[in-house]
Amino acid sequence: SLAHPGTFATACPDAHDVSSMSMVLQERLSHHLDTIEVHLLREIGSRSDSFFEALGVLQELNTVIESTCEHITGLRAHVGGLEARMAHAA
Repeated sequence: SLAHPGTFATACPDAHDVSSMSMVLQERLSHHLDTIEVHLLREIGSRSDSFFEALGVLQELNTVIESTCEHITGLRAHVGGLEARMAHAA
């Protein structure tokens, strides 16, 4: 973390003389941020296919669960009707 002086000093060794090195320091930090951005974009790109595949599987699973719940509700109603008829007939 750049909040720690040691890390900041490693990334920007000339930072102690900010008045004369501010432009160099800004360019160096900008370069580090660009490098991080490129790495993040690569990581996101490499994982996006698996993310969307998993999302599709979850959506299919949700559809199956909803259908199963509706089926269970129908079966409970049917069993309730059978129980009522059996109790009435007895």
